[in-house]
Amino acid sequence: MPNKIKAGDFLNILKQVKIFYHIPPEIIERLAQKMSVANYTADEPVFKKGDQGDCIYIIIEGKVKLHEQEMIIAEMTATDFFGEFSLLDNEPRSLSVTCTVPSKLASLNRSDFYLVLKEHPESIKNIIEALIKRIREQNNKIFTYLKNREKELEEEVSKKTADLRANNEELSLTLEKLKQTQQQLVMKEILASMGQLTAGIAHTLKNPLNFVNNFSQVSLDIISEVTKTKEEAESKELLNDLKINIEKINSHGKRANSIVENMLQHSTRRSGEKHQINLNELTEEIVTIAYHNYRSNNVRFSCDIKKVFEENVPEVLASPKEISRVLLNVLNNAFYAVEEKRKEELQKKNYDYAPMVTVTTHSKNSHVVISVKDNGHGIPDEIKERVFEPFFTTKPIEQGNGLGLSMSNEIVKMYGGEIKITDAGNDGAEFSIFLPS
Repeated sequence: MPNKIKAGDFLNILKQVKIFYHIPPEIIERLAQKMSVANYTADEPVFKKGDQGDCIYIIIEGKVKLHEQEMIIAEMTATDFFGEFSLLDNEPRSLSVTCTVPSKLASLNRSDFYLVLKEHPESIKNIIEALIKRIREQNNKIFTYLKNREKELEEEVSKKTADLRANNEELSLTLEKLKQTQQQLVMKEILASMGQLTAGIAHTLKNPLNFVNNFSQVSLDIISEVTKTKEEAESKELLNDLKINIEKINSHGKRANSIVENMLQHSTRRSGEKHQINLNELTEEIVTIAYHNYRSNNVRFSCDIKKVFEENVPEVLASPKEISRVLLNVLNNAFYAVEEKRKEELQKKNYDYAPMVTVTTHSKNSHVVISVKDNGHGIPDEIKERVFEPFFTTKPIEQGNGLGLSMSNEIVKMYGGEIKITDAGNDGAEFSIFLPS
């Protein structure tokens, strides 16, 4: 609590205060009689910016800081004074003042100050000159502080700029390495797809060629028997069998030739070149290739494939290689899903589960839609939003790198289409590929 102090105890302190240097002793004594003193703890505010000011403070003991929030404008110790603007105007405080250590402060309010000066008007000039000098000193301190702070900020900005340049260079190098790695991984995925296509084609061709080889061998045996027989009826029967075999050889040979011609048509075009595609025909081919290829790598794999193709679906303008790659990736995922469920059901001694993949085509709202539906375990909600992320996969590392669906999604987007996922819970999942017709 503030208390009055005696002029005799306080006079020596006041004589050291700059504002009173040239004031007659009798006026200093009168002012000392009007002053009050109060004790403050460390970190205790004397007043805050915006508080109404009505007195000047003189530091008897301790230390205070004048500050604008966290920015310290000045620090003051014994015999320094502050709050002098309140002796001249009635405006709110322009700065905050806080004691940094336990302190003892004396205060003189405006009314007592004016009362003394009214009786000794000759002192007004000296006091005003002292106040003006103090204001100039504070302005110089603030100016110096701001200049120093400006220099510090310039140095900080310069350092930050240099750091940012260094970081940008490092990020550029890292980005370039990531691009190179991504290109390598994408190329690896493309080569893997090409390998799958090649393997699928080989297995697709192997079937009719096996028929050709078998019927050719049987035909040779028939010819040998014809040359040996002397019975006309038996000879006619053998020749009829030979004719049937030759017809079968011709049929399977044409089938193999058709497969080769279709693949050659695809391979002779650049991968990015677009032309009108009959999606029913392309889907039929890729389903067969994908199935044989998956079986070649999984000897126990077996799956029923149901194909429901809408007649006369519109053609789409696209690259056959790219659309083939998309279909191959989606079908491989479907085969993987039903095979994994088959294995789990066998472990549970459930022999009723029948793997099924249904492939459909239809037109919808100026799009042709190819849907691949499986009856596997489906896609959990927590990963549904991530299936198209690059490098995200739930397969073992040796069976997938997480780029297949990501790349497929980018290809379909490039054509202005999209891939939608319909999850049927424990009944499987459906991937629908929308391509503008």
